[in-house]
Amino acid sequence: AIIVVLALGVAFFAFDKFVLSQSREALIAEQARQEGRSEAEERARAADEIVTYMLEDLDKRLDEFEGVAKLDPGFDAALIFFESLAPEDMNINTLERYFDALTSAGDLRLREGKNADALRIWERSLEISGRLIEREPANANSWRRHGDAFVSLALASWEDPEKIVLNMTRALEFFEKAAEMNPEDFRNQGIQVSSLNNLGAGYTRRRDFDAARNTFLRSLALNEDLRSRTWPESANVRDRLLRQEAESAGWMTEVELHLGRAEAAVEWHEREITIRREELSNSGNPVRLGDALGWGAVAYEAIGDDLTGRSKRMEARQLFERLMQRDPDNFYWQRRYIESTLQLTMADIHLGNEAAAKQALADVEKRLEEVANKHPDSAAVAGMVTRMELALAQLWVDSSTLRSLEYARRGMSHLEPYLQVDDTPFETIIMHAEAAALAAYAMMIEGMATEGRALARKEIALVDRRSGGSENLKDRQIELILLWLAGERQLGDAIHAQMGDRGYRSNWLDQWRERLRQQGLLSH
Repeated sequence: AIIVVLALGVAFFAFDKFVLSQSREALIAEQARQEGRSEAEERARAADEIVTYMLEDLDKRLDEFEGVAKLDPGFDAALIFFESLAPEDMNINTLERYFDALTSAGDLRLREGKNADALRIWERSLEISGRLIEREPANANSWRRHGDAFVSLALASWEDPEKIVLNMTRALEFFEKAAEMNPEDFRNQGIQVSSLNNLGAGYTRRRDFDAARNTFLRSLALNEDLRSRTWPESANVRDRLLRQEAESAGWMTEVELHLGRAEAAVEWHEREITIRREELSNSGNPVRLGDALGWGAVAYEAIGDDLTGRSKRMEARQLFERLMQRDPDNFYWQRRYIESTLQLTMADIHLGNEAAAKQALADVEKRLEEVANKHPDSAAVAGMVTRMELALAQLWVDSSTLRSLEYARRGMSHLEPYLQVDDTPFETIIMHAEAAALAAYAMMIEGMATEGRALARKEIALVDRRSGGSENLKDRQIELILLWLAGERQLGDAIHAQMGDRGYRSNWLDQWRERLRQQGLLSH
């Protein structure tokens, strides 16, 4: 009822306050005349009122419901109002408020899964921040805002690692300029820490793990340096730096896994999770905790502790489920919930909890159908559907290879269009390879050995061609299974031994090796 009332209030507010009718124009002119201000000054004052209401009052009222879509009409109207202002009507304060409105409106679109709309809005914010620098080149905050605009562009292009690296590199240039101009302002110093984390994330997604690791270590070193200084509002500064330390530690967990250092990954995860749990008890970000739990599960599974891994996946799923229940139509929460459920399902399959896995997959299939109808062209949805098909193929691989083959082929078909694109994320290639491994295995069991080995060899060539020479052990276990299936046992065993030497102890890989041995498929 509260949400409905607020939604009606937003609609009325947008109609009454923002629609630029002739009567609105007359009202502005008359009010300016009566109070002795110019019409341009009155417009600037009205713009400031609008943004204050939209960014502070209304956002706070709706935040607890996560009702992001309810904010759309008001933000749209606010942006239209700003666009109606002539450039000479926009003083520094108005430009800054316009920039803030664009930043928040783009953030809303991103949270709704509307990346193209967010990108369009944030490209406009880059123009406005550029105008701020032109107006006040000696103002450090103008340079910081210009850096913020590049950060937003990186977020809108999160599926493209090259654009993340490019935009975050540019953002850092402007943040460093702002910090140099005003070293006493923590905002201009602290934002470099988060930017280094985002740049490291871009390197990670680009699979340049050494560059990523060095970038995160730079972020941690700067964080420690800033923490050693005295700042106004020290409590707030401490909380922010702790959050950034957790962010760096979380990325280090992933990077160490990619570099084959599973024990180090577990240590970084525990460092992150301690901060995240403390944060959550003090109104921290539950999404970050959920993501941390997911990567922590991977780290523990990499050292052979599947039970701890499953418990972390269960906690992550419960967390995202609570968030989704608060706002069932939010694509952001739906995606997180579905992905966490699918990861938990795979863990249950490996542990032999088939009843739990089947129940979870039935729930996911229903939810995915609804999401796919709303977002038919989403690469993220295609990935989730493929992951569901992989889970089904894995579930039936030992009891019904024909059924497993059907699901594996369906999983491969979902990803085929994305393989034609050169900048397809490598995660997509590995997911396709996992489906191909299941399909090849099922074909060989069903008497199609020649076809199965040919498929495995074809997939090995695809992975090698698109991997960029990565030594990521988590992905290499898929390559290893394909090598065994292709009849390259000697090479496969050598890689398996190297993985063991580097501390990678995957029970899932051991299960596959035993399965292939029992079927007589580990030939020289």
